[in-house]
Amino acid sequence: MENETLTSHFRKVTLGGPQTTDDVIRHLKESGFFFVSEDINQRNFPLKPHEIEDIQIEIIDPGCEFSEMEGIKFLETAGLERPTYEHALRFAEQYGNTTTGKKPFIVFLHEPWIDKYRNRRVLFIYRNPDKRVLNLDYTGLVFRHGRVLAGIRPRN
Repeated sequence: MENETLTSHFRKVTLGGPQTTDDVIRHLKESGFFFVSEDINQRNFPLKPHEIEDIQIEIIDPGCEFSEMEGIKFLETAGLERPTYEHALRFAEQYGNTTTGKKPFIVFLHEPWIDKYRNRRVLFIYRNPDKRVLNLDYTGLVFRHGRVLAGIRPRN
């Protein structure tokens, strides 16, 4: 974690409402997502209806490869909270078709989901104009240089 200067940008994201994860995934596929992992569903990542609220998601670029623990430290250093999988799903729904430049992978370091092989996995979005993806990444590996992090700006 050598880089002390993080670049960032904000996005307002709306959470809540009656939709299930399956509803969100159906919408992503209809809007042109190339691939959505079949493991991302209401059973594994349940969305529960709640009041609609707007939050600020900040995308930070650590400028280097990072581990899960280093990523959490980057978020803390930037004054950000860890996201939940709902943040990832809603971000994909609302900004998944927005193209990013050189670093199209956005990692959401929420509390990991444990897959059937006991691997810890977190959601990521790949936002390339030709191939938009919502998938799961392994937390035990190093997140490569082409990835940025999503964090939640605390409310004042």
